[in-house]
Parts: sequence; structure tokens; C-alpha cells
Amino acid sequence: MKRLSVLFCAVSLLATPALACRSSMSETPILFDEVPMAPKETFIAQVRVLEYTTLDGEGVIAVEPLSVLSDHARPRRLLLSYHILSSCDRGPRVGEEGIVAGKIVSETDGEMRIFPYRGPSKARLSTIRREGGRLEVY
Repeated sequence: MKRLSVLFCAVSLLATPALACRSSMSETPILFDEVPMAPKETFIAQVRVLEYTTLDGEGVIAVEPLSVLSDHARPRRLLLSYHILSSCDRGPRVGEEGIVAGKIVSETDGEMRIFPYRGPSKARLSTIRREGGRLEVY
């Protein structure tokens, strides 16, 4: 009887949904290799990640703006705030560089906070490119 209950527990654990992202090809990036198509008012910059923290489903990434690629002033400090909706919403690693695009949430005394747009997963982006499309953010 004890074996049966242990077996039942083991099988029920296997049946629970996995929390990990199934593939790195499914991750939805915040940093891009190219300038994405985005609304005109979007803040776009080449950045380097300084710090990445998460708490209760919220991610905050402190980045160093290396250059601003949109029609905005370069902030001294740039924070990216976003919601972690799934395990595929991986944040970038410290030291990673790339292009970020997002909506300005607040701007005060040299500090800017943006809500970064996410791009399609690598798998979706490869399909878009095969069909002749360009990187679009959402």
C-alpha cells in the first residue's frame, strides 16, 4: 500500500505543468540585435545591462545607455520595468549588450524608466524572416 501511494505521488508530480520555458527558442527577448519597427514615440537605445532583479513577478533592469537611437535625450540612468508573465520572459544577463525599445513611463532629473517592448521568440522571428517580414515589438 505504501508503494502504491508513493507511485501515485510520483505520477501526479509528473502530470503537473512544467514552469520552465520549453526551449531557448521560445524566450521573448527585451534586448535586440537590430533596431525593431516600433511606434514613433518609442525610446530606443543601445545599452549594457548593469543589474537585473526580480520580485513578485516584476523585473527591473538597470542599464547603461551607450547611445540613443531615437529622437530622445540620453538619460544618465535608465531603468527597464516589466511584468514577468511566463518562464519564457527571461531577463538579460549582467554585461549583456543590445538594443532596447520601450514606452517612457517616467522621466525625472536624468533618470528615465521605460516599459520595454518584447520581441517575438527566436522561433517566431525566424518564421517572420522566412516570410520576408521585419522585427516588430509588442
